[in-house]
Amino acid sequence: MRISPTIRHYFVALVAVSTLNSFDVDAQNCERRAITTGVADVFENPPHYMTGVGWQGRRMTGLPIGTQVYICAEQNVDFGFSSKVFYQIAFKTDKWKYGWILADQIKMVRHGFVETDIASRYVLISGALADEPPAPVPQEVQWHLGEAPPVPVAGVESGSAPSSAESAPVSLSNLGTLYGPLFVAMLLGMLAKGVMDCLNATTKAALKEHLRAGFSAILVSPIVFLGFLNAGQFSASTQAFVVLSLLAFQNGFFWQTVLKRDA
Repeated sequence: MRISPTIRHYFVALVAVSTLNSFDVDAQNCERRAITTGVADVFENPPHYMTGVGWQGRRMTGLPIGTQVYICAEQNVDFGFSSKVFYQIAFKTDKWKYGWILADQIKMVRHGFVETDIASRYVLISGALADEPPAPVPQEVQWHLGEAPPVPVAGVESGSAPSSAESAPVSLSNLGTLYGPLFVAMLLGMLAKGVMDCLNATTKAALKEHLRAGFSAILVSPIVFLGFLNAGQFSASTQAFVVLSLLAFQNGFFWQTVLKRDA
């Protein structure tokens, strides 16, 4: 019996959808083990970041360093022009509880040892090649949470923070990742202003004056950028940061006006 092309295509599509669904089911588990590397805030939903404030969300609790948890799911949250990964974890008090935690605050546990990052492995290898004392080996973890917990009944969706939201700080390295592109955009605005003034210069004295003004702009750039940061609180979504980059460029271009206004 010959199968028509329409039925064949329908069958292939049905098999593909079934395969994808099976992958999704396999991905929905709480079998990955991890341990907190510091005091970690646990949120009811994946929070969102607000400039000048920090992570905004309904905070459930704080876990001390060395707390063992299971990872059930993960979600990317906009963080300027990049993103941050939040894990949905299962932790145990008197019973299993579920919440969301920043991925930077935990380390995976594989085969009973805390997983080290690439830099730590590089130090370990380079020390061995240089015949130096070996770096500290990963610490063995004695797991006491028992079997993996059940998967949460309903997935928690990311949304706007409720009125009772609490703030959580962010590290200085992450602040550099967040605000660095905005500072560069402001410097480009200052550079564009200097180039335009030099192109409009009619005499050598005017050209030297514009070059001096451009050098002065670089020196006062932190002050101008501070005035830009004090303009208000903004969401760290990628769309918002595109607009903020244009505003930073504008502040750099009109840096003299901004500096007088802040003064």
